[in-house]
Formats: sequence, C-alpha cells, structure tokens
Amino acid sequence: MKPFFAAFFLLMLSTQAFALYDPTPAEFLSAIEGSWNGMLEYRDYQPPHRHVTLPTKLYVSLVAPNELSLHYVFDDGPKKIVHSYDLLQVDLAKKTLRWSGLKPEDTSICTIVSSQKTGDAFEIVAERESVDDGKKKLIRYRLKLAADNFEVRKDEGADAASLSFADRYSFQRK
Repeated sequence: MKPFFAAFFLLMLSTQAFALYDPTPAEFLSAIEGSWNGMLEYRDYQPPHRHVTLPTKLYVSLVAPNELSLHYVFDDGPKKIVHSYDLLQVDLAKKTLRWSGLKPEDTSICTIVSSQKTGDAFEIVAERESVDDGKKKLIRYRLKLAADNFEVRKDEGADAASLSFADRYSFQRK
C-alpha cells in the first residue's frame, strides 16, 4: 500500500506544479472581475422603436487568461427576471474578439480594428459582418474596460457610414 500512496502523493504534487506556470491573465481583463451594477439600454425593434433601459447586474469571472464569463441579470417586467450568459475571449495578438453564448450558434468572432489604453481604461473596437434577411450588415462593438466601469456598446448598419445604436451595457462597481 505504501507505494500506492507515494505515487498518489507525487501525482498530486506534479498536477499542482503545472498550475504554477499557467499564463498570467491580461491586466485589463482581470481588472473587471467581480460584481457590477448598471443598465442595459437597447433600441426596441418594434414600433415606435423607443429606447428601453433596464436595471442590470453583472457578475464577471476570469475563466482563462484571455477569457471572461459574463452573467447578466436584468428585470424585464413584472416578475420577469432574465439571466443571460456570455463568454468573452480577447486575443490581441490574433486581433480577434469572440462572443459565445450557451448555444453553439450564439458564437460571433469579430476582428479587433483598434485597441488602446486610455487613462485607466483599455478600449477595444471590434467588427464583424452578418447577414439578416439576405442583407449584409456590419456590427461594431466598442468595449471600455476599467476597474471602476465597464461598457459594451453595439452599433449596426449596412456599412461603417450607416452605423446606428443597437444596444449598450454600462456598469459601475458595486
């Protein structure tokens, strides 16, 4: 029995040793881990196309050095609490931003067109093309990531010149 316990002990040590050398997370991603309060604002797609604002909570955790888990909770009417989940993966070297929902078809890969540190915030602009009802559409995301605020704005249009507001999440630290 002693050799079994010795082998098991060595295996546990080696497993933990590998964890010591995992990559360090990007500072701009680890800065937004935690709980947030804010709002979801979106343009209603049904007439009269008014802007709707919903109080929203956000819980962010780092699941990999370049990937965040985002859990949104918002009140969408009497007794209607909505939970929404995304994974956000940022690869600055490959210039890609990947949004993934719970379903495989809810994955979008965007090209990062700019990224920069501005003051205390890290800002990313990413774009992707989509086809809706046979028409090409450009979707642009603007992310502002900082220790005290976090914002994601989405604009849509036929091309860059015709982009208009679609939705925005904006949060402040609890």
